[in-house]
Amino acid sequence: MLWRGPYLSPDLLPWLHEGENTIEVNVTNLWVNRMIGDRQKGEVPVTRVRRFYNAGDKLLPSGLLGPVRLVGYK
Repeated sequence: MLWRGPYLSPDLLPWLHEGENTIEVNVTNLWVNRMIGDRQKGEVPVTRVRRFYNAGDKLLPSGLLGPVRLVGYK
């Protein structure tokens, strides 16, 4: 997991094989956005912590905030 910059993954070479390979990237939302989402009407809360945010609070930018590059090196 990479929590802060620089967002460089470890060497992937040991997991690659000759031919076609698939790389999967999982992106997680910010905890703040999850807590705001829990406050939306009709939502069943996922978080069980004290609520510091309300349903009308603005969501923070989250996700793959470009650019994303796969860079090969030797």
